[in-house]
Amino acid sequence: MFTSQQAGKQLTRGGYKVHDNNADGKTTLSYRVAKGFTPQQAEQARQAMQSWQDVANVTFTEKALHRDGHVDINDMPDSSGGVASLPHRYMTQTSANIGTQNVGANPSPGHFFRMVLVHELGHALGLEHPGNYDGNGNYGRHATYAGDTQARSVMSYFSEKNQPGHDFKSLYPSAPMMDDIAAAQKLYGANTKTRNTDTTYGFNSNTNREALSLKSANDNPIFCVWDGGGNDTLDFSGYSQNQKINLNAESFSDVGALKGNVSVAKGVILENAVGGKGNDALIGNAVANRLKGGGGADRLSGGGGADTFVYDHASDSTPDNPDVILDFQSGSDKIDVRAVLKQANLSALKYVERLTGQPGQAVISYNQGSNEGSLALDLTGNGKADLLIKSLGQIKAGDVLALGDTPTANPEPKDPKPAPRPQPEEPKPKPEPKPEEPKPKPRPDPCEPKPRPYPREPQPRPDPCEPQPRPDPYEPKPRPYPREPQPRPDPCEPQPRPDPCEPRPRPYPREPQPRPDPCEPQPRPVPCEPRPIPCTDPCEPKAFIRNSRPAYGFNTHSGQSRAMHASAFDQSAFSARG
Repeated sequence: MFTSQQAGKQLTRGGYKVHDNNADGKTTLSYRVAKGFTPQQAEQARQAMQSWQDVANVTFTEKALHRDGHVDINDMPDSSGGVASLPHRYMTQTSANIGTQNVGANPSPGHFFRMVLVHELGHALGLEHPGNYDGNGNYGRHATYAGDTQARSVMSYFSEKNQPGHDFKSLYPSAPMMDDIAAAQKLYGANTKTRNTDTTYGFNSNTNREALSLKSANDNPIFCVWDGGGNDTLDFSGYSQNQKINLNAESFSDVGALKGNVSVAKGVILENAVGGKGNDALIGNAVANRLKGGGGADRLSGGGGADTFVYDHASDSTPDNPDVILDFQSGSDKIDVRAVLKQANLSALKYVERLTGQPGQAVISYNQGSNEGSLALDLTGNGKADLLIKSLGQIKAGDVLALGDTPTANPEPKDPKPAPRPQPEEPKPKPEPKPEEPKPKPRPDPCEPKPRPYPREPQPRPDPCEPQPRPDPYEPKPRPYPREPQPRPDPCEPQPRPDPCEPRPRPYPREPQPRPDPCEPQPRPVPCEPRPIPCTDPCEPKAFIRNSRPAYGFNTHSGQSRAMHASAFDQSAFSARG
């Protein structure tokens, strides 16, 4: 199964598109609708163009002065199919020929005529068939991937029934589907200005789009939601069938009497879902959702986020047909029963251990072993639960939204549990930096009086020059040193020449640089030559500075394989049958 992104690449594999020839940053097409269409059929053609314009950054204008392309929408009275041409840079004028045979003057949504319009206009924008077929095709032989069905694309030839979980009851899409939206946005970019405020799809719709609106339980929606932002709702409250309503992107829902007929495009975030009278399954997404199951025994799953489960009537969840919240998170999720209390003329709830026949009493139970909880409300004072909500996960009084001041006696003793959590106030990290600070302090202390590391290493200096291993002559430089120069000239030279060696203690504080000077001009005192050599070598500050590690240059050669996609702009446009 392809993702919508992969399918979008498949639908645009030929590189056909309407180019921005006037370089104004917009893709604008003019169009002409043939006079052979009835007014209702012509309006269907305009709605089909609007459905493409809603999802992609392309504009259809009937009389455009500055245009990048043009499309002629012609009628074919002797056919029920369609033929269209594909655009390229050097052919800006395309056509979409639509069959009107047996269509009727006023085709309804879900009619094959409307899907042919959307299909052929998709060709005029540059979309191809999902597989390598044209005019005729067979799913088993020609489908390139499993999702090559009309459940995901109006550009497909094949029935949605070829894909498990889908059944449109011989009806057809009236607008671009999930893979078509991905393909059009790949060519022209996404139109994020479309429905970027609070929008409701289905019943009570404010989309002003026939394909996205429902007026009665006899309507059969087949559409994919593209939404630019806001707080949005899927409202399928007018149906009595068991439904599955999924708010997640790239998911499918079973709405009304159909299966897998409503989907959500990639990148779309929906916040709210409203079920009908049947036993519905509502599935939330990662954001904060408001889920209203309506009548029937519903199963609600909020997913991530702080979700709210809404109840308007006591009949929404009865002891005989209770709702089950499958992933309730206390402290994050909420149960809203304010509308129920308002209908019962109750201003608040009273939490008790058992119902005793007082209106407004509420009992919360929880089995830790099974992780099953429940909320029971007595709205009439009959000593029985009128509203019963079950959950997987504990429900607390603070999780219930009610009119007036909700008693907090139950949650208060439980809330102090988090109080001890901040009590430590993270004292551990505070002492951690303290031991770290004194560690660097002793390190710089020895370095401050001895900025150079040489005084530690010159200990071997006196070894070659003096037979005594005592380091004392170096610490008190002026005092012990006059004792040492006296024995040095005695063993080395009986001549009066050791006199030049005597001034050595005087310049010695300047780092024994003058020592080699008197010794070098004397070739005779061979035994003294090795003495100054080790003395001078270690005394030189540069001798004890080890060379830093060699800097290695790393030459990284990264080769990128670029796939050159040759587009067929130099070829004439071909006809694609729908």
